[in-house]
Amino acid sequence: TLRRGMVWDVPDAISAQIGSFTNASLDSSEAWSVSDDAIPVVVGFAQDNLLTCSGLGNDPFFKGFRSTWQNALSPLVALDGATGRISYAHDVSTGTPTRAVGYENDCEANDPCGSARNALEWTGASTPTRIELDEFGPEDGSVVWATNDAGMSVGSVNADPTCVTQAAFWAADTSLTNLHVASGMAAESRSIAFGVSEVLDDGRVLIVGGDLLALRAVLWTGVPIGGSLVWQHEYLDDLVSQVWEGEIAVAFDVTDVGWITAGALVGGVSR
Repeated sequence: TLRRGMVWDVPDAISAQIGSFTNASLDSSEAWSVSDDAIPVVVGFAQDNLLTCSGLGNDPFFKGFRSTWQNALSPLVALDGATGRISYAHDVSTGTPTRAVGYENDCEANDPCGSARNALEWTGASTPTRIELDEFGPEDGSVVWATNDAGMSVGSVNADPTCVTQAAFWAADTSLTNLHVASGMAAESRSIAFGVSEVLDDGRVLIVGGDLLALRAVLWTGVPIGGSLVWQHEYLDDLVSQVWEGEIAVAFDVTDVGWITAGALVGGVSR
């Protein structure tokens, strides 16, 4: 199915469709994030029609991209994975140098634990530098979903050989903290982090995501103590004061003043 990313410039009431690296009429693309820069940076992923994923029956080959907007989109700049690997860009920071985050993966389909995924950061504009973020072991899989302007990123790591997905936090130096373990979540549960705030005035950092087994949205708070962040977790439905019939299943993003977007189950229906 053809899908195309879009950019809307609301103040100027104009929009643009994102093509692909080869601009073929049937190539697909998705736009995932835009920065707050004076000249906004847009990131996502797009099809490269000159390459195919031979391990997936010649399925489309996607590459992360960055572009800028000045009443029109600039040509796509590739945010490449390692040679022969597909890549996806999920979020971008504001400021210089530009930082985009996402992951790379093999084309092979026989990877049920996602151990072939590598969390990535790309820095720079015209020729972005690819940086692999830390993992716990060489066979772990990792994905970054969001970043902030301080260089912190969040996502998940699939620990090998147990195939357990657990929420992850990468500091600005790319070092990795297992949020699941550091915040005292139950060992038998699974978790993922989707959104991260900027560093608050008091030094705290807010992260949101979900407990994948309990289907409950999670808020992690990093409190600065002794030069490092000490993590704690809370379930969002425990923080809701009014009585309602739904269950907050997963949280996707959080602002610097604590606004959170989430998905809920109401009578078994996703909302």
